[in-house]
Order: sequence, then C-alpha cells, then structure tokens
Amino acid sequence: MIDNKMLFDIMMVLLFVCALLGVSTWSAIFLLSFYFKRFDNLLLKSPYFNESEQINYKEFPLSQYKTLMYISLFSFRSMTGKRFKDAQLPELETNVVILSYTVSIMSFLVLATGLATLILLLIL
Repeated sequence: MIDNKMLFDIMMVLLFVCALLGVSTWSAIFLLSFYFKRFDNLLLKSPYFNESEQINYKEFPLSQYKTLMYISLFSFRSMTGKRFKDAQLPELETNVVILSYTVSIMSFLVLATGLATLILLLIL
C-alpha cells in the first residue's frame, strides 16, 4: 500500500521533472526561433498571416508563438490545418527536423507530467 509520504515523494519528483522539461523545452524553442527567422521572408506573409500578425509576430513574446507554429509545420504538417495548406517549404537540415520533433514530444511530455501531478495533487 502506498502511504502519504510516498505519494508526496512521487509528486515532488513529478514537479521536478515537469519543471525541468518545461525549462528545457522553452530553451529549445528559444534557440529554434533564431534559426526560424530565416523563414520569415517565405512564410510570414499575406496568405499565411494577416497584416496585424505579421507585425506582432516579429517581436519577442509573440515571436515564440510563431516559432511554435513553424515547429508544428515542420514536424506535423497536418496539425497546421489551413494556415500553411499550399506553402512551398524549403529543404530543411536533418538536425532541425529532429529538434522540431524533439520539442514537440517534450511539449506533450510537459503536459502529461503536469496533468499527472495535478491528478496526484487532487488525490492527496
């Protein structure tokens, strides 16, 4: 039988893993944002983004959101829906594609560990 001390220890490990995954995910997204700036001339234009998005997504907090859209475009093209339907994509380097997939998987792991922590917190 699991006692309260063991549940607390499991919750603390989940919190640590979630925080570590979150920091490493956003660090990778921040690094990818510098690489993805070279796609702004190709993708950050009228058919894919409206004029207000083009202005807003060039500066820091919202540029990270644009980077997440690029990650989903390069990793899981079907997840982007209608936004990049007919986009002509340039040839990507293999390490960038691998990093995009890794960031996507890490994002899902952050969500899963956060949800597991929340469920465990509700049990306690």
